[in-house]
Amino acid sequence: MNCIYLMNFSENFGQSEESRSKLKWLNSVAKRAIKRTRKKLDKQNEELAFAQRADAFTQIADSLLADASLTISRDKPTPVKNIHTSRNELIELNPAKSVHENAGLFYKKARKARRGVEKIQSNIEVTSTELNLLESIRDTIGELRNIEEDEQDTGAVARVEEQLRERGVIPSVSKAATPRRAALPFRHYTSESWDIYIGKTSKQNDELSLKFAQPSDIWLHVAAHAGSHVIIRRNRNQDKPPKSVQKKAAILAAWFSKARHSSYIDVHVTEARYVRKRRKAPPGEVIAERCRTLRVSPRAPSGLFTNPE
Repeated sequence: MNCIYLMNFSENFGQSEESRSKLKWLNSVAKRAIKRTRKKLDKQNEELAFAQRADAFTQIADSLLADASLTISRDKPTPVKNIHTSRNELIELNPAKSVHENAGLFYKKARKARRGVEKIQSNIEVTSTELNLLESIRDTIGELRNIEEDEQDTGAVARVEEQLRERGVIPSVSKAATPRRAALPFRHYTSESWDIYIGKTSKQNDELSLKFAQPSDIWLHVAAHAGSHVIIRRNRNQDKPPKSVQKKAAILAAWFSKARHSSYIDVHVTEARYVRKRRKAPPGEVIAERCRTLRVSPRAPSGLFTNPE
Protein backbone atom coordinates (compact mmCIF):
# COMPACT_ATOMS: atom_id res chain seq x y z
CA MET A 1 0.00 0.00 0.00
CA ASN A 2 1.56 3.30 -1.15
CA CYS A 3 0.23 6.61 0.15
CA ILE A 4 1.10 10.24 -0.52
CA TYR A 5 1.03 12.61 2.45
CA LEU A 6 0.89 16.37 2.17
CA MET A 7 1.25 19.40 4.44
CA ASN A 8 0.67 19.49 8.17
CA PHE A 9 -1.64 21.11 10.69
CA SER A 10 -0.70 21.30 14.36
CA GLU A 11 -1.72 22.15 17.90
CA ASN A 12 -1.24 20.59 21.36
CA PHE A 13 -2.87 17.33 22.48
CA GLY A 14 -2.81 14.56 25.16
CA GLN A 15 -4.69 11.96 27.25
CA SER A 16 -4.05 10.60 30.75
CA GLU A 17 -2.42 7.21 31.30
CA GLU A 18 -4.32 4.64 33.32
CA SER A 19 -2.51 2.32 35.67
CA ARG A 20 -4.02 -0.78 34.06
CA SER A 21 -2.58 0.19 30.70
CA LYS A 22 0.79 0.81 32.34
CA LEU A 23 0.67 -2.55 34.15
CA LYS A 24 -0.22 -4.36 30.94
CA TRP A 25 2.79 -2.81 29.25
CA LEU A 26 5.10 -3.54 32.19
CA ASN A 27 3.91 -7.15 32.21
CA SER A 28 4.75 -7.48 28.51
CA VAL A 29 8.17 -5.91 29.07
CA ALA A 30 8.91 -8.23 32.01
CA LYS A 31 7.86 -11.35 30.08
CA ARG A 32 10.13 -10.48 27.16
CA ALA A 33 13.01 -9.84 29.55
CA ILE A 34 12.43 -13.19 31.26
CA LYS A 35 12.38 -14.97 27.91
CA ARG A 36 15.69 -13.35 26.90
CA THR A 37 17.28 -14.15 30.26
CA ARG A 38 16.20 -17.80 30.11
CA LYS A 39 17.73 -18.14 26.65
CA LYS A 40 20.92 -16.57 27.99
CA LEU A 41 20.98 -19.02 30.90
CA ASP A 42 20.41 -21.99 28.56
CA LYS A 43 23.36 -20.89 26.43
CA GLN A 44 25.57 -20.50 29.49
CA ASN A 45 24.65 -24.00 30.67
CA GLU A 46 25.60 -25.33 27.23
CA GLU A 47 28.94 -23.53 27.52
CA LEU A 48 29.47 -25.06 30.96
CA ALA A 49 28.73 -28.55 29.65
CA PHE A 50 31.35 -28.00 26.95
CA ALA A 51 33.87 -26.61 29.46
CA GLN A 52 33.41 -29.58 31.76
CA ARG A 53 34.60 -31.89 28.96
CA ALA A 54 38.20 -30.68 29.33
CA ASP A 55 39.44 -34.06 30.64
CA ALA A 56 37.63 -35.89 27.84
CA PHE A 57 39.28 -33.67 25.22
CA THR A 58 42.69 -34.34 26.75
CA GLN A 59 42.05 -38.10 26.70
CA ILE A 60 41.15 -37.97 23.02
CA ALA A 61 44.29 -35.98 22.21
CA ASP A 62 46.48 -38.42 24.16
CA SER A 63 44.84 -41.36 22.40
CA LEU A 64 45.38 -39.88 18.94
CA LEU A 65 49.10 -39.39 19.60
CA ALA A 66 49.35 -42.92 20.95
CA ASP A 67 48.10 -44.48 17.69
CA ALA A 68 50.47 -43.48 14.89
CA SER A 69 48.75 -45.85 12.42
CA LEU A 70 45.29 -44.32 12.84
CA THR A 71 43.40 -43.67 9.60
CA ILE A 72 40.99 -40.72 9.71
CA SER A 73 37.54 -41.38 8.21
CA ARG A 74 36.38 -38.74 5.74
CA ASP A 75 32.61 -39.14 5.81
CA LYS A 76 31.92 -40.51 9.30
CA PRO A 77 33.33 -40.48 12.85
CA THR A 78 36.69 -42.19 13.28
CA PRO A 79 37.02 -45.13 15.74
CA VAL A 80 39.62 -44.21 18.38
CA LYS A 81 40.69 -46.35 21.34
CA ASN A 82 40.78 -44.27 24.51
CA ILE A 83 44.07 -45.21 26.20
CA HIS A 84 42.77 -43.91 29.55
CA THR A 85 39.55 -45.95 29.63
CA SER A 86 40.46 -48.77 27.17
CA ARG A 87 37.13 -48.12 25.40
CA ASN A 88 36.60 -47.55 21.70
CA GLU A 89 35.00 -44.17 20.88
CA LEU A 90 33.72 -42.64 17.65
CA ILE A 91 35.32 -39.20 17.27
CA GLU A 92 34.66 -36.46 14.69
CA LEU A 93 38.08 -35.59 13.28
CA ASN A 94 39.16 -33.14 10.58
CA PRO A 95 40.11 -35.24 7.52
CA ALA A 96 42.06 -32.30 6.07
CA LYS A 97 44.51 -32.45 8.98
CA SER A 98 46.93 -35.09 10.18
CA VAL A 99 46.45 -37.19 13.31
CA HIS A 100 49.01 -35.04 15.10
CA GLU A 101 47.22 -31.83 14.06
CA ASN A 102 43.87 -33.20 15.22
CA ALA A 103 45.44 -34.01 18.58
CA GLY A 104 46.62 -30.42 18.79
CA LEU A 105 43.08 -29.23 18.18
CA PHE A 106 41.75 -31.33 21.05
CA TYR A 107 44.49 -30.12 23.40
CA LYS A 108 43.49 -26.57 22.46
CA LYS A 109 39.83 -27.36 23.23
CA ALA A 110 40.85 -28.76 26.61
CA ARG A 111 42.83 -25.63 27.53
CA LYS A 112 39.98 -23.37 26.48
CA ALA A 113 37.46 -25.45 28.44
CA ARG A 114 39.52 -25.39 31.65
CA ARG A 115 39.95 -21.61 31.47
CA GLY A 116 36.22 -21.09 31.01
CA VAL A 117 34.71 -23.24 33.78
CA GLU A 118 35.11 -20.79 36.67
CA LYS A 119 34.01 -17.77 34.64
CA ILE A 120 30.99 -19.58 33.18
CA GLN A 121 29.88 -20.78 36.60
CA SER A 122 30.08 -17.20 37.86
CA ASN A 123 28.06 -15.97 34.87
CA ILE A 124 25.42 -18.63 35.48
CA GLU A 125 25.08 -17.53 39.09
CA VAL A 126 24.60 -13.89 38.03
CA THR A 127 22.10 -14.78 35.29
CA SER A 128 20.13 -17.07 37.62
CA THR A 129 19.86 -14.28 40.18
CA GLU A 130 18.70 -11.87 37.47
CA LEU A 131 16.10 -14.37 36.28
CA ASN A 132 14.75 -14.82 39.81
CA LEU A 133 14.47 -11.05 40.25
CA LEU A 134 12.65 -10.61 36.94
CA GLU A 135 10.24 -13.43 37.78
CA SER A 136 9.58 -11.81 41.15
CA ILE A 137 8.84 -8.48 39.44
CA ARG A 138 6.52 -10.26 36.99
CA ASP A 139 4.66 -11.89 39.89
CA THR A 140 4.29 -8.49 41.57
CA ILE A 141 2.84 -7.06 38.36
CA GLY A 142 0.39 -9.97 38.23
CA GLU A 143 -0.75 -9.24 41.78
CA LEU A 144 -1.21 -5.54 41.01
CA ARG A 145 -3.24 -6.36 37.89
CA ASN A 146 -5.66 -8.42 40.00
CA ILE A 147 -6.36 -5.51 42.34
CA GLU A 148 -9.45 -3.44 41.61
CA GLU A 149 -8.56 -0.27 39.71
CA ASP A 150 -9.80 2.09 42.41
CA GLU A 151 -7.66 0.28 44.97
CA GLN A 152 -4.44 0.22 42.94
CA ASP A 153 -1.37 1.81 44.49
CA THR A 154 0.08 4.09 41.80
CA GLY A 155 3.26 4.28 43.85
CA ALA A 156 3.63 0.50 43.56
CA VAL A 157 3.26 0.71 39.79
CA ALA A 158 5.97 3.38 39.65
CA ARG A 159 8.26 1.26 41.82
CA VAL A 160 7.85 -1.74 39.52
CA GLU A 161 8.67 0.42 36.51
CA GLU A 162 11.77 1.75 38.27
CA GLN A 163 12.90 -1.79 39.12
CA LEU A 164 12.68 -2.77 35.46
CA ARG A 165 14.48 0.40 34.46
CA GLU A 166 17.29 -0.36 36.93
CA ARG A 167 17.64 -3.80 35.33
CA GLY A 168 18.09 -2.15 31.93
CA VAL A 169 14.87 -3.72 30.66
CA ILE A 170 13.09 -0.45 29.87
CA PRO A 171 15.05 1.57 27.29
CA SER A 172 16.23 5.02 28.24
CA VAL A 173 17.47 7.89 26.11
CA SER A 174 21.24 7.76 25.64
CA LYS A 175 23.40 10.60 26.92
CA ALA A 176 24.58 11.28 23.40
CA ALA A 177 21.01 11.88 22.24
CA THR A 178 20.04 14.22 25.06
CA PRO A 179 21.67 17.47 23.81
CA ARG A 180 20.26 16.91 20.33
CA ARG A 181 16.75 16.27 21.62
CA ALA A 182 16.78 19.48 23.68
CA ALA A 183 17.47 21.53 20.55
CA LEU A 184 14.93 19.82 18.30
CA PRO A 185 12.28 22.03 16.66
CA PHE A 186 9.64 19.26 16.73
CA ARG A 187 6.92 18.81 19.29
CA HIS A 188 7.90 16.07 21.70
CA TYR A 189 5.81 13.86 24.01
CA THR A 190 6.48 10.68 25.96
CA SER A 191 4.17 7.75 26.57
CA GLU A 192 5.23 4.74 28.64
CA SER A 193 8.86 5.88 28.22
CA TRP A 194 8.57 6.03 24.40
CA ASP A 195 9.53 9.31 22.70
CA ILE A 196 7.08 10.68 20.13
CA TYR A 197 7.96 13.56 17.78
CA ILE A 198 5.62 15.65 15.61
CA GLY A 199 6.44 18.03 12.77
CA LYS A 200 5.09 21.58 13.03
CA THR A 201 5.46 22.71 9.41
CA SER A 202 5.80 21.16 5.96
CA LYS A 203 9.57 21.61 6.02
CA GLN A 204 9.75 20.10 9.49
CA ASN A 205 7.73 17.13 8.24
CA ASP A 206 10.45 16.49 5.65
CA GLU A 207 13.21 16.90 8.21
CA LEU A 208 11.44 14.66 10.72
CA SER A 209 10.63 11.83 8.29
CA LEU A 210 13.69 11.90 6.04
CA LYS A 211 16.58 13.11 8.21
CA PHE A 212 15.76 12.79 11.89
CA ALA A 213 13.92 9.45 11.72
CA GLN A 214 15.89 6.23 12.06
CA PRO A 215 14.96 3.28 9.80
CA SER A 216 13.41 1.33 12.68
CA ASP A 217 11.27 4.24 13.96
CA ILE A 218 7.49 3.95 13.68
CA TRP A 219 6.03 6.54 11.28
CA LEU A 220 2.39 7.71 11.32
CA HIS A 221 0.23 10.05 9.24
CA VAL A 222 -3.50 10.61 8.93
CA ALA A 223 -4.99 9.02 5.80
CA ALA A 224 -6.39 11.14 2.94
CA HIS A 225 -5.86 14.48 4.70
CA ALA A 226 -3.06 16.99 5.23
CA GLY A 227 -1.43 16.68 8.62
CA SER A 228 1.71 16.40 10.70
CA HIS A 229 4.18 13.56 10.31
CA VAL A 230 4.60 11.63 13.56
CA ILE A 231 7.55 9.49 14.66
CA ILE A 232 7.81 7.04 17.57
CA ARG A 233 11.51 6.66 18.33
CA ARG A 234 12.52 2.99 18.33
CA ASN A 235 16.07 1.77 18.71
CA ARG A 236 17.50 -0.86 16.40
CA ASN A 237 16.53 -4.44 17.41
CA GLN A 238 14.10 -3.05 20.00
CA ASP A 239 10.61 -4.53 20.20
CA LYS A 240 7.84 -2.48 18.61
CA PRO A 241 6.03 0.01 20.85
CA PRO A 242 2.99 -1.47 22.61
CA LYS A 243 -0.39 -1.00 20.94
CA SER A 244 -1.40 1.55 23.56
CA VAL A 245 1.52 3.82 22.57
CA GLN A 246 0.87 3.38 18.85
CA LYS A 247 -2.81 4.21 19.37
CA LYS A 248 -2.00 7.41 21.24
CA ALA A 249 0.47 8.42 18.54
CA ALA A 250 -2.28 7.78 15.98
CA ILE A 251 -4.66 10.00 18.00
CA LEU A 252 -1.94 12.65 17.90
CA ALA A 253 -1.59 12.29 14.11
CA ALA A 254 -5.35 12.64 13.73
CA TRP A 255 -5.52 15.71 15.97
CA PHE A 256 -2.64 17.43 14.18
CA SER A 257 -4.46 17.20 10.86
CA LYS A 258 -7.28 18.83 8.94
CA ALA A 259 -9.44 15.85 9.92
CA ARG A 260 -9.41 16.69 13.64
CA HIS A 261 -13.14 17.41 13.68
CA SER A 262 -14.08 13.99 12.29
CA SER A 263 -15.66 11.40 14.56
CA TYR A 264 -13.26 8.72 13.40
CA ILE A 265 -10.26 8.86 11.11
CA ASP A 266 -7.85 6.30 9.67
CA VAL A 267 -4.15 6.73 10.39
CA HIS A 268 -1.49 4.94 8.37
CA VAL A 269 1.39 3.29 10.24
CA THR A 270 4.67 1.92 8.88
CA GLU A 271 8.40 1.93 9.64
CA ALA A 272 10.38 5.03 8.72
CA ARG A 273 12.56 2.92 6.39
CA TYR A 274 9.57 2.67 4.04
CA VAL A 275 9.04 6.43 3.74
CA ARG A 276 10.60 8.24 0.78
CA LYS A 277 10.24 11.43 -1.20
CA ARG A 278 9.78 11.56 -4.95
CA ARG A 279 12.01 13.90 -6.91
CA LYS A 280 10.94 17.57 -6.91
CA ALA A 281 8.00 16.86 -4.60
CA PRO A 282 6.84 19.90 -2.58
CA PRO A 283 7.77 20.22 1.12
CA GLY A 284 5.88 17.82 3.38
CA GLU A 285 4.89 15.42 0.59
CA VAL A 286 6.25 11.89 0.89
CA ILE A 287 5.38 8.37 -0.23
CA ALA A 288 4.93 5.65 2.41
CA GLU A 289 4.89 1.92 1.68
CA ARG A 290 3.85 -1.21 3.60
CA CYS A 291 1.29 0.75 5.63
CA ARG A 292 -1.27 -0.68 8.02
CA THR A 293 -4.20 1.31 9.35
CA LEU A 294 -5.37 2.31 12.81
CA ARG A 295 -8.82 3.89 13.20
CA VAL A 296 -8.98 6.40 16.03
CA SER A 297 -11.13 9.26 17.27
CA PRO A 298 -9.28 12.62 17.33
CA ARG A 299 -9.07 14.06 20.83
CA ALA A 300 -7.93 17.29 22.40
CA PRO A 301 -4.31 17.35 23.54
CA SER A 302 -4.71 18.10 27.24
CA GLY A 303 -3.43 15.28 29.44
CA LEU A 304 -2.74 12.76 26.67
CA PHE A 305 1.03 12.80 26.82
CA THR A 306 3.60 13.81 29.38
CA ASN A 307 6.60 16.10 28.92
CA PRO A 308 5.38 18.20 25.97
CA GLU A 309 8.02 20.34 24.29
